[in-house]
Amino acid sequence: MPDREYYLTDDARNVKARADLSAYAEKLLSLSGSAEAAAAAARIVALETSIARLHWTRVENRDPVKTYNRTAIADATTAMSAFGWKAFVEGLGPEASAITEFDIRQPSYVKQLGELVRSTPVTTWREYFRFRVLDANASFLPAAYDTARFDFRERALRGVQAQQPRWRRGLTLIDRSIGEIAGRVYVERTFPLEARIRIRELVANLRIAFEQSIDSLEWMGPQT
Repeated sequence: MPDREYYLTDDARNVKARADLSAYAEKLLSLSGSAEAAAAAARIVALETSIARLHWTRVENRDPVKTYNRTAIADATTAMSAFGWKAFVEGLGPEASAITEFDIRQPSYVKQLGELVRSTPVTTWREYFRFRVLDANASFLPAAYDTARFDFRERALRGVQAQQPRWRRGLTLIDRSIGEIAGRVYVERTFPLEARIRIRELVANLRIAFEQSIDSLEWMGPQT
């Protein structure tokens, strides 16, 4: 869910959100053929709650110093040996081969998550990742999955009452996926060289105007 407090705060809204999450997980698992969907859903919610307890609060995450922790891959492996950091980086592609360190925003979370990975049965992790895969792809699966996702993610959590038709969501997906490519073709067809020259001249003139405006400010000196 969107924030750790959804799992840890016991007010009416968040208690209902956790119940809705459990029902949603049970629905997806049941649709996918799980024999013990209700029990698996309960384990999934319990696991996500355990993970939420490890996360930092919003206030802690706003601290730019506390959340800047450059860490070598070797040190990350020591802190969380249960996770294959080297394999993870290699899986990012050939360009990632040069990565030797990265920023770990929540070091204590990484360390404690490693302990949680060891202490949680593999079968529970399988159930959890099965649910996560179904949740991530529910919009592309048969209508029952799609409806279940909307009822939880949009209606229950965000208050959206009506879902857009699938054809419209399909167009939105295409636009997000190839929008830049389609935009480039559109520009080539409808934006001639003369128009580009005019726009570049306009931008150049704007820069000159801004420069003159800044230079005339009495409260700004050369050092500023």
